[in-house]
Amino acid sequence: MFLIFLLSSQSQSSSKINIKDEHDIVQNIRRNQYPIPNEDSSYSYDAVPFQISVAKLEKDYSTNDINSIVDQIANEFEIERNKLQNFFNLCKWSSTSKQLFNKIDFNQIFDRYRAAKLSGTVIKVTNNHGSYIVNCRQARAQSILMYKPTATPYSFGGMGPEPFFITKWRLITTRSITFIYNELNSKIEPFINIYKHI
Repeated sequence: MFLIFLLSSQSQSSSKINIKDEHDIVQNIRRNQYPIPNEDSSYSYDAVPFQISVAKLEKDYSTNDINSIVDQIANEFEIERNKLQNFFNLCKWSSTSKQLFNKIDFNQIFDRYRAAKLSGTVIKVTNNHGSYIVNCRQARAQSILMYKPTATPYSFGGMGPEPFFITKWRLITTRSITFIYNELNSKIEPFINIYKHI
């Protein structure tokens, strides 16, 4: 009986050691490939956009059943279907309606690295006795994200670490999210302001 207890306890402890070893191996690989900043580091790491690209998409639709084009517009302009459907339901009761749809996504992957995309879509619906004309105008900005090291007040000078691109599993601070949003928004804001007057 005692022998069975010892064997079972040894098998349990050995399995725990294996799991811990696998975790350590993964952490060591990540640490060597992409150094993880820690609290006592001489540098703080902020996520910043790298090489922002801007694109525009403009389309017009004409239909007698406005609900028939909800899926098409939602897919082409990457708008949440429920929000678009609610807007179209309200459009049935007015002659002209206009709405701005904003969307930011930090989970984009571009060339194996994490990217962020911000899009602004202006949709104008004109209702002429049940015949609808829908004008859609979108501007979007996309960028790969990278960690940029910044020396803290406690650093001792020197060259410091190089910036590196962010992999998908890395966390982004709220300060970095705000900065990235403002940078992307500054690129599409002029186009959105023009589209608001369609």
